[in-house]
Amino acid sequence: MGVLLAALSALLYGSADFMGGLASRRELALAITWYSQIVGLVTITAVAIFVPAASLHVSDWGWGALGGLAGAAGLLLLYGALAVGPMAVVAPVTAVCSAIVPVVAGVLVDGDRPTAAAIAGIVCALPAIVLVAGAGSGVGQVSVAPRVLAESIVSGAMFGLFFVFFARAGDGAGMWPTVSARLASVSALCLVVIVRRFRRLAASAAHATGADGAERTHGSGLRVAAGSVPLIIGAGALDVGANGVYLVASRNGLLSLISVVSAMYPAATVALARVVLRERLARPQVVGLVLAGLAVGLVAAGR
Repeated sequence: MGVLLAALSALLYGSADFMGGLASRRELALAITWYSQIVGLVTITAVAIFVPAASLHVSDWGWGALGGLAGAAGLLLLYGALAVGPMAVVAPVTAVCSAIVPVVAGVLVDGDRPTAAAIAGIVCALPAIVLVAGAGSGVGQVSVAPRVLAESIVSGAMFGLFFVFFARAGDGAGMWPTVSARLASVSALCLVVIVRRFRRLAASAAHATGADGAERTHGSGLRVAAGSVPLIIGAGALDVGANGVYLVASRNGLLSLISVVSAMYPAATVALARVVLRERLARPQVVGLVLAGLAVGLVAAGR
């Protein structure tokens, strides 16, 4: 059951990324992230109220908050890398790192001992992530600045820590660790928005003065078009849904296995791009999708 739930979380994560990516084509990435996180907070709070929590402890809130902060940091670093670097390199590096960190934590900290079939599934999953997320875009022909590569690696590590922290929440905490994570991420993004606003106001005061001597200020850049609202709502709801499903999956399987399956979210993004946007799949991407399916089967068989 845990592996199937992890696969479902990957589907939801990938779908959320697809909707967020569509919205980001015409809106500021920070605005998409900010509003989608707020939508997620409202959604998961409403769900958590109706999901029984047998034993909610302060530590559950703490682990959830740490996961939320790690996830927010990962998003900010990811968008920073994507702004100046090639998607074909940034995405697979981030995804692979997000899968490796929980595997190492599960084996070294929790003492996980995956079976041979499960290990084979992990071996298949890592190249599947690379092929699905980055194939067909001329990866070998682009140069990557050291800063972009570093941001991609750290971003993936942050997402991996998100998986690790979430798995530490108690089994009886219901959905409240997800609420805690969203509160922490919204608070962190709020600070980013405030800092950005003050920086824009300072720049406006220094460089843009009207003819009457009055200071000209620019908008915060967080306004979005009405047509982007459904995409933002969808991205926020799907992302928080993925977090909730992953939380349940982590309670029903080894961290080193669940995290790898969840990290195969690029497969859903690529598939949606093919169906909705009519984007053609390169042959390596098709191989990656097949490997992803094989990996899920092996991991499930090796539980």
